[in-house]
Amino acid sequence: MRLWQALEALPGPAAVLAQWQKLLGDELHLLQPYFKPWPQPAAKRLAIVSRQAEALGSRLTDPTFVRSPGGEDVTWCIGAAITCPPLNQPKHPHCSRMREELFATDWDLLLCSAGALSAILCEQAQSAGRKALDIRALDATIICHKS
Repeated sequence: MRLWQALEALPGPAAVLAQWQKLLGDELHLLQPYFKPWPQPAAKRLAIVSRQAEALGSRLTDPTFVRSPGGEDVTWCIGAAITCPPLNQPKHPHCSRMREELFATDWDLLLCSAGALSAILCEQAQSAGRKALDIRALDATIICHKS
């Protein structure tokens, strides 16, 4: 069974169906009942915590880069863009400030790429009844992706 190899090879739990198909082949049917697609976040506000928050926000609101599956316009906006300190600086001294900035704004979905701090911020968001995703290094991939 390729299931374990597929699970270990995934770039994260947010893999698209095509990735699962490629990894699982004819065993896809074993996991397909557990896939629950998210509706497109139309007219939603995104919060971004990343070392490249502004660049990621610009990319995610660029209509030439972001396209909806049905061809409609993407209507989300950036509700908060919080920049993390550089990789060579500890995050702990900035944690309180970043958390205060984040939760002082109104947003519907948090995209967090802040190393170990992501787990803390995502957990706090979920405890507050908000949706949050730890996107790890996906921010750099999105920013550098060629349209």
